[in-house]
Amino acid sequence: MAKKSMGIALIISLALMSGCESSTKTKETNIQPKDIQTYNMIVKEVYNDNIPFAQDGIFYTDSGKIIVGLKEENENTKQLKEKLETKLKDKVKFIEVEYSRSDLNQALNKLKTKLKEIDDAGIKMTHIGVGISEQKVNFVINEFDKQQFKDVNDVEKFIENLVTKQEKEMLDITYNPGMKTEVGG
Repeated sequence: MAKKSMGIALIISLALMSGCESSTKTKETNIQPKDIQTYNMIVKEVYNDNIPFAQDGIFYTDSGKIIVGLKEENENTKQLKEKLETKLKDKVKFIEVEYSRSDLNQALNKLKTKLKEIDDAGIKMTHIGVGISEQKVNFVINEFDKQQFKDVNDVEKFIENLVTKQEKEMLDITYNPGMKTEVGG
């Protein structure tokens, strides 16, 4: 049980860190560590350490608040919302989201399995990562084989054909010819 608790806490901590770092917007974060600890404690309590919150939603910080995006309402999310509102009051804000962290990660991982195919087609990627607050999988390219693709729209269609319809809706493909390679995830 202790290993499971540590695993859930790690998932939640990683989700918070990547949620803050993945956004393209500059965030003003005045969240106190005790607020994040309270959030983590409540998520662990509500989910009994066996179902990661990432299946039901997302969270990130913005303008001094913990933003909790809920994909759909169920018993766990109702209980989570109630407890967070009680303990964190005006430090937490709830929003509806279309995709959970798990959905976004699944689309990201699917695209990562296609990177060799993308590279073999002459498309040079400089960044791939999840934009939690934007609800997107960001895919930035900086060059493509102009003999194989007539323009950026052709490149986008090629990449979109590698994923499912739902994953396609999560994609944000950007062409930025001057961009250097970044670490993403």
